[in-house]
Amino acid sequence: MGEAMDELATALRVELCRISTSARVRVVHLGALLAFTPSRRVGGGLHFEFAHQATARWVLDTLVEPTVCSPRPGVVHVPRPRETLQQYGLHEDGRWTFGRGLVEAEGIGRGAVHAASRFTRHGMKVCCPSVPMMLTLATVLGRLGIETSLLDNPTRVGVRAAETAEALTRLGAAGAGERYRVMRDLSCGGALTGSSVVDRRYQQRSLRAAGMGS
Repeated sequence: MGEAMDELATALRVELCRISTSARVRVVHLGALLAFTPSRRVGGGLHFEFAHQATARWVLDTLVEPTVCSPRPGVVHVPRPRETLQQYGLHEDGRWTFGRGLVEAEGIGRGAVHAASRFTRHGMKVCCPSVPMMLTLATVLGRLGIETSLLDNPTRVGVRAAETAEALTRLGAAGAGERYRVMRDLSCGGALTGSSVVDRRYQQRSLRAAGMGS
């Protein structure tokens, strides 16, 4: 089941890279993605390290800043973070803030899940860089109707298995949500949960939803 969960995480990130949305949601999505991604100072710049290389490419394409580069796959270097990332929520003291509206809540939720979500049969966990960011994420997800729990060691926001599919759908990743629902149904039914089985069941449900299944 671990392999299928890893493939779900990858599929989610691909879906979030491709999602069509408003300019404001995209700005907040990118800002939150960077805020929840591991980074380190290199000279006067910031190095962001992404486990998913397509996400790193999406960041480069979305920033549209000629000084930003990728020194190696999965890494994005921002040489002038104060100037480049201010509009995405970064402050001079290193804090990130994104606004308080529902549009901002949607963008924060997408960015955090894009950056730091992990899946198990127990649900979704989102690792947070600090306690304040954990509280922010829990608050904005609550505003979107997503019930969460707070976890420590490490600091995380959790979503129960029964609510994970709907949470992903509310964040705009309906494909990943349906994929998790299929995996959970298979697991609860005691069936095999290999990726090929999940793919087949997911495809069958997609065809039925489109009115093409038997």
